[in-house]
Amino acid sequence: MLEETESLLLDCGVPKWYVESMKKIRYLFPKTNLITQAKRELLIYNQKMKNSRINRVAVEKLADSSQCILYFC
Repeated sequence: MLEETESLLLDCGVPKWYVESMKKIRYLFPKTNLITQAKRELLIYNQKMKNSRINRVAVEKLADSSQCILYFC
């Protein structure tokens, strides 16, 4: 937060604890956003891997049986 913004808020009667909280939120937001994005990417990766494992098992079962059907995702 810019010094002039902070002084303007304090001049307008905003409590100091509120201004300090705003500074902390501004500092922490990019970190929490990064964590959320990493969780989302891991979830997508796990879903894709799970689907590829399910498809691989299905192909193996079909190949083991007398039916010769190939199936690709």
